[in-house]
Amino acid sequence: MKIRYFFLLPLFLLQACGTNPIPEDHYYRLEETNPKITLNKPLQGLFAVAPVSGIALLQSRAITYTKAAQPNELAHYHYRHWADDPTILIQAQMLDYFKKINLSQQIQAENDRIQWDYLLKTRIRHFERILKPEGVDIKVTLEFHLLNNQYQILMDQTLTATVSTDKVFYHSIQAFSQALDQIFAQITQKITTK
Repeated sequence: MKIRYFFLLPLFLLQACGTNPIPEDHYYRLEETNPKITLNKPLQGLFAVAPVSGIALLQSRAITYTKAAQPNELAHYHYRHWADDPTILIQAQMLDYFKKINLSQQIQAENDRIQWDYLLKTRIRHFERILKPEGVDIKVTLEFHLLNNQYQILMDQTLTATVSTDKVFYHSIQAFSQALDQIFAQITQKITTK
């Protein structure tokens, strides 16, 4: 009799393990850019946006976070992902923003077949969700290098935007878009005053 109950124990343990549902994957895209300005006098020539670079952790689609108390320890969510690699998303957002504001006569992604007049190189330094007891900060830091067609550096600039929000995850995604719009507005001002 005791032996029969002993064999039923693994069945009960397996059933208990199977009661939690498997978490569902969530995929997010950035909101459309929403510039507050349009330039009346665009730059002359072709303005190219180079592919964006970043640390290896930011070249995966998992959304990165850190805790405010441990800002140098990065982690990523297992079931929350960007729809594409953040480096690709940010380049697409930049191109969209610059086209909407009429930054230059021509704007496109850099490739080997084009002769550009200006080239904007970008590196992601921060693109993360910072968890705090009272809410969440979204921190985006981008490093920019603007070159002319003679490969002279016209501008080196690192810009940061931090947007605070509540702990609702989708609000964080909206805050990432807002932070990017803030940085794009700042870099536009710096490019047009050069």
